[in-house]
Formats: sequence, C-alpha cells, structure tokens
Amino acid sequence: MVDKYDALVRDLFKAFEVITADDIDPVLAFFGPDSEFFEWGPNHPPLVGLDAMRKAFSELYTRVSGPSVNIKSVGSVGNTVYVERVDSFLFDGEHQVSLPIAGVGEVAEDGKTFTSWRDYFDPTPLYQLNMEI
Repeated sequence: MVDKYDALVRDLFKAFEVITADDIDPVLAFFGPDSEFFEWGPNHPPLVGLDAMRKAFSELYTRVSGPSVNIKSVGSVGNTVYVERVDSFLFDGEHQVSLPIAGVGEVAEDGKTFTSWRDYFDPTPLYQLNMEI
C-alpha cells in the first residue's frame, strides 16, 4: 500500500537532486514562509523561514554536486511523515559520500508543503572530511 504522502516526499527529494547553489527554489517550493528545517539534525538550531533555508542550501550546494536520494520507505501517521533514505553526493569535487538518513516531516494543512523537517543521521563521514556542521 502506498502512503498518502509518498508522492509529496518523493517530489521533495527529486527537487534536492536538481537544485544548484544558484537555484534553490525547487526545494523552497515545498516549504512555507515560517517553516523549520533541521539541516544538521535536531541537536543544531533549525533554519527558520525561506531566506534562512535559501542561504544555507546555497552555501551547502557550493560544495556538493551530483546529489542522489535513494528512498527506501515512506510512512505517515496523521500529518507526520517518516522517510528512510540514503543521500549520496560528491563533496568538494572529490569525495563520494553516502549517508543513511531517517527524516521526519510535518505536512502543512494544505497537504502540499512542510511546516517542519528533521533529519537524523550519523555525521561521522562528514567529520572525516573536515566538514563543519
């Protein structure tokens, strides 16, 4: 059985595969003006609002290329979405990184955007590349 938010989640991560440092709008279309995005997990302050997301994603994508997202599973309870995935990308043009991630999103009342997104992952591969998060 396909989860009711499966297409929304897959479309969000397709957008992450096509954005560039100069064009973050395909991802921002999935968030509202006051949405929160925990880019580095809930132990770090969230990005709040579209301007903060645009700035942070733009900075990140100056160092990331060729991103791909392999979604393993999607489920939801109420308006809370859970996704298991593996994000892969080339970091600084030379280091291939693959991160298993569990993400949790809160779907807005419109059913088309997210009010919050939190990713949970082991940052060790990023620390090994001296990436500050």
